[in-house]
Amino acid sequence: PFVSWGYAPGSLQNQRIYTLCPPDALTVLRDHLARVHTAESYSFELRLLRADGSTFAALLMPRQ
Repeated sequence: PFVSWGYAPGSLQNQRIYTLCPPDALTVLRDHLARVHTAESYSFELRLLRADGSTFAALLMPRQ
């Protein structure tokens, strides 16, 4: 899927999710990540960045 977002294979390896998050969505991301650790199951929608700087909506389902 990363290639369809404009990133070269392997370019996001060892990167944190914050790399893909637009600056104006960082607070929302932090709030969701805080909830992940307290919930048995948790998913959320967040805007993420393509390599060209455009954004798209993504459904995230972090592993516990």
